Amino acid sequence: MERLFAQDGYIPGINMHVTARKRPPGQFLIYHTRLLTLASAGDVVVNLRGALDHLAYQLTKVHRPRITIKEERDISFPICKDLAGYEKARKTVIKLVGPRAIKLIDALKPYKGGNEALFRLNELNNINKHKLLPTIERIVLCHDVWIGKRFMYKPGRPQFSGIFARPKVKDYILRGGKETIPELRPGRREALLPTLHYLVEVVDRIVHEFLPVLE
Repeated sequence: MERLFAQDGYIPGINMHVTARKRPPGQFLIYHTRLLTLASAGDVVVNLRGALDHLAYQLTKVHRPRITIKEERDISFPICKDLAGYEKARKTVIKLVGPRAIKLIDALKPYKGGNEALFRLNELNNINKHKLLPTIERIVLCHDVWIGKRFMYKPGRPQFSGIFARPKVKDYILRGGKETIPELRPGRREALLPTLHYLVEVVDRIVHEFLPVLE
């Protein structure tokens, strides 16, 4: 994945007239990246969320080998916007996955305010699937060979703060040769690559925790 981001970064961009005192009019740095970079980041997010839904399906098949078509449509790994939403979803989930699995799910606290990593993953998945590709600045100059030209991508509020971690910042660490972060904090935008590395580790750890239930 790192090769995909090798040529990304800030370059001199468009000229803008600014009335703010702290920033005089003139040319500003615009983030420059390939569209494939943003699309690939979105794929990582969707695949991680999908892995959790696959886990929920396998947990259901172990606990209840025979289920109705309607029940099968309801199978998903619960990640909710708050505790109240999770308690409501839990009533359906426990019937499908059973008491052993629901105990592990409860411990994860898969809702906003309980597990920032899972909540962030779910939000990124919904944005990528139903709205826009994830991005790292309010205005991004996109390009790719297959497009043949550059275009301005203006998503509004970015989900990440740049692609790479800021150098010499203790909030970021190296784990397995990859730059990552020790945790995701509410309301803080992190760099894209460290965040994706962290989310991969989180989902991998969750899947391994549930393996005894699948035996």
